[in-house]
Amino acid sequence: MLKNALNFLKKTRSVTATISAALIFFLGYNTYLVDHSLENLKFALSKAENIRTIEDAQKLAPLLDYSLISEITSGRIHPGSFTNIELAKDILTKTKTVSQVNDAKFVLKEVVIRREKQRAWFLFLLDSANKIFLPVTKKFSLIAIQVKVKYIEYRISKEKNKAVLQEQYYKLACLYTQLSKFNLAKLNYRMAISLGPATELARKARFNLAWNDKTRGNLDDSMRQFEELVKTSAKDELDVLSQVQFADVLNKKGDYQRAVDIYEYVVSSGQPGTEISKAVAFKAGYSYLYDLKEYDKAKETFDKLKSISKNEDLGKFIENSVMPSVVAEYRKGGFLPLAEGYRTSSAEKYHEAIKNFDKIIEMSPDDALSFVGKALAYLWLNEPGKALDYASRAVRLLPNNELASVNLVYIYMRLGMYDDAVRESKRLILEIPNSVIGYYNLGYAEVIKGHLENAVVAFGQAIKYNPYFVPAYNNLGWCEWKLKHSASAIEAFEKAVQIDPRFFDAVFNLAVAYNHIGRYEDAAKLFKKVLEIKPDYKAK
Repeated sequence: MLKNALNFLKKTRSVTATISAALIFFLGYNTYLVDHSLENLKFALSKAENIRTIEDAQKLAPLLDYSLISEITSGRIHPGSFTNIELAKDILTKTKTVSQVNDAKFVLKEVVIRREKQRAWFLFLLDSANKIFLPVTKKFSLIAIQVKVKYIEYRISKEKNKAVLQEQYYKLACLYTQLSKFNLAKLNYRMAISLGPATELARKARFNLAWNDKTRGNLDDSMRQFEELVKTSAKDELDVLSQVQFADVLNKKGDYQRAVDIYEYVVSSGQPGTEISKAVAFKAGYSYLYDLKEYDKAKETFDKLKSISKNEDLGKFIENSVMPSVVAEYRKGGFLPLAEGYRTSSAEKYHEAIKNFDKIIEMSPDDALSFVGKALAYLWLNEPGKALDYASRAVRLLPNNELASVNLVYIYMRLGMYDDAVRESKRLILEIPNSVIGYYNLGYAEVIKGHLENAVVAFGQAIKYNPYFVPAYNNLGWCEWKLKHSASAIEAFEKAVQIDPRFFDAVFNLAVAYNHIGRYEDAAKLFKKVLEIKPDYKAK
């Protein structure tokens, strides 16, 4: 009996050892098969879906470093994926609008989809098994890399063959890069280069070395190294990547025009439909749009990219998301000279603004806000007919847009067309029943017409929908005062001052009201406050 039990234990140990060995082999092998870059990308993309603020977007950018490091330390860089991931990271780093965040999300999603399609079905099974047996944790990855470092260091200490040594130093440098020990990585990349400067592995080491310097902000060193790579490299993927990286460094240094020139050269000299070519074209368009503010060139670049990708998701995305961003940025190029013209009374600036708005309307004929801008420019150029025409057209295009309506009311008021101002304000309120600015404008127009009771009702409605709207309280107080409702007027002025103690008109009006009802000490304090707010104020 005892003998049988011992035989059973012996066989069990044998089977267990076999299974354990197989499992260790499987899991160890799996660490090479699992696409960690892809997993990191999926993780980053899941985080991107929950972005709510610009600050959130900028915090996400460093997460993409893990994917980029996985890319450059892998056996072979995917040029298109690598360039797109960097594009997404750059967008998130410098993003100023929600539309830019959406651009980064789209770029990442496209990389994930493409990489998943390229990945064999059986590797997906291994990925799933890996997640079951070895949940991906930073601690496990760290330990695994450290073990590999010790093993390769041991091999280097015993190896005599230069080619094998070069390969081991390169691998060691890649592992140190994964550990973010960039100084040790640099030392080992240089050792790899020294063991065979003319080899393909030395080229990869130079590329990684330059990229590490770029990532750490050593832009001058990085630019010099990429420039040397471009001059000496063969015309292959690494050469194209080096050119793009050189341009990226120029962009980071603020030399946007040189960067764009290189982007365009890469696109024109390569195959238009490739992933990297489209990624670089996107970079060029983005730089034209947000760095150089050359909106015509941005539109031209994205139009070409849209044409090349018309049957793909990229083409649809450019049409539906990127082009509206081009229009929005272009529109800023209209409103900036418009504001400058108003500040300096410059007819030249008004005409510059009109020219820019016309370009936008050519791109997007129904862009109501460009008609708003043109209306203001013509108003200030003393061409009221054109001002009314364009302002009315904007309202017809966007009947429930408060800005378009406010602009038309403003022009009516400037031209003395108060009945029309009242009519337009009431129309907006019908469109948007809780429109604070609609009620406020209605109240203002009623004041001008002398209908103070109507104005009181309108300002009251504005306050109902925005209890912190200080100008409405002040104007309500003024109307009540004119109607001899002193208590109601003072109450409104006090509320305005309570919300904003430095709102000049309300402070002044409350001081006058206090003085009128005999509250002289309170009035004196407020008159003193008036002079604090506007030291050069002189009572008329």
